[in-house]
Order: sequence, then structure tokens, then C-alpha cells
Amino acid sequence: LSLRRQRQMCIRDSQTALQAVENPLSYSAAVASSSNESAVKVTTTTGANIGSHQITVSQLAKPAQYIFNNFGSSNANVGFANASQFDLTIAGSTSSLAVSSTTTIGDLSTWINGLGLGVSASITQTASNQYALMIQGTQSGVANNVTFGVRGALTNPPVSSAAAVAPSPAANTSGNQAQDASFTLDNVSFSRTTNIISDVHPGLILNLVSSGSAATINVANGPDNGQEVIKSFITAFN
Repeated sequence: LSLRRQRQMCIRDSQTALQAVENPLSYSAAVASSSNESAVKVTTTTGANIGSHQITVSQLAKPAQYIFNNFGSSNANVGFANASQFDLTIAGSTSSLAVSSTTTIGDLSTWINGLGLGVSASITQTASNQYALMIQGTQSGVANNVTFGVRGALTNPPVSSAAAVAPSPAANTSGNQAQDASFTLDNVSFSRTTNIISDVHPGLILNLVSSGSAATINVANGPDNGQEVIKSFITAFN
């Protein structure tokens, strides 16, 4: 190595060692564990306090998802009447498409994906001569819900979010609206739009994995790395 390169490497190593000395986590970072990782996983960041916490997950956050599995081809007509309008609402904002009896599921899918918003559409073959149109949100949480319907006549199949979540939906039609995560931590109830949660307790990042389960979160002192940090610092400057 050239002398200049050696100096650059020494400066870099010295800066890294100094950063380690100045970082409290270098000496003894708190370590968190979950008694039930099938329900909740946990990691720590700066500021985690030593202790134990009880968490119960009652509901996971989900994006909206609607499936219409009753088309005979990948480019079948949707079933709109002429001079109709398809309205798609995402997080409270509505986009509209003029549709007719010749509008296909391919047309609808292409338009939805071209919006560049928090929704996607896809067409999948599920059986011989049977195709499904899936419309789903890209973000979880009630605030990011996706709904849609048509202004005008609509023949079978009923491509609307209301039809998909009806108590008795049409055959091969199903769906769910977006929902928030719900859980209790130390007997305090919380609701969040995502299953990755970092704002309910200092230094803890919770990953909600399944609902209907409980876990104990333990936060303990990690190993003491003080001697190694100081030794590395001295070595870097010698």
C-alpha cells in the first residue's frame, strides 16, 4: 500500500474507534427477548429501560384486499354497462375511470396500476378457464383503506369492494377492508396502522406476528464490552 493509502486507513480506523467510545451502546447495550416469538418479536435501540412488560395482540394490521375469482379469461369483460364510471378511493382520495360494456379486467388492472397510488391490481389463473382479479392496498391500516364501485349498472360479476365484504358475497368473491393493529402493553390499549411499532416504549421495536396471543417482553443488560472498546481505541491511535 502507498503511504497515502496507509494514512487514509489509519484515519478511518481512528474515527471508527472514536465513534465507538462516544456511543453508549458500545459498552453495554440492552438486550430484549420475547417469551412467545410466534406472537411478538422485539429488538432494542438506544434508551431501552431494563424491565419486564406484558403484551397481548388482539388484531394485526392488514391492507385492504379484494378477490373476484369468476372470470373466464385473462381479458374477460368486467360486466360494466355503457356510459358508467368506476370510482376507486384510496386513503380518502378518489380517482375515476369512464367504463363501458367492453372494459376488460385487463383494462381495469392496467388503469389501477398506472395510478401510482397505494393500490395494486393483478390477474391470476386459478383453474382451467378461471381467472381472478385481485385489487389490494399496498399499505396496512384503516387510514389507507381502499374501496371501489361503479356508477351505473353492473352485471355479474359484482366488481365492487362492498360486494366483496358483504355478509353473503357472491360465489368466488371475497375480501377484507384495511385494519389497524390492536394490542395492549402493560394493560394500556394501543392502535397502530402497522405491525412494526417503535413509539410505544422507549428503545423497543415490536414486531406483531399473530393475533390472539400474549407474550412477556424482558429487557436486560447486555454483555459489558467496555474493556474491548477502550483497547480498540488505544490500538487505533498507536
